[in-house]
Amino acid sequence: MSVDQEQTTYTDEHRRRDLDLLREIMGGEPDPEMLQLDRQRDQEFTARRSHAA
Repeated sequence: MSVDQEQTTYTDEHRRRDLDLLREIMGGEPDPEMLQLDRQRDQEFTARRSHAA
């Protein structure tokens, strides 16, 4: 974060509104398979990042 940027708090209420809006845009909850793929990619990324460090 640069010196001239101000850190803001992301409240639980704001997060809920954003998630509700995202669900509306997506037409509902994501498929369980897509959620699993997302978790798998996160794990792979974390493994690669920690190995490279």
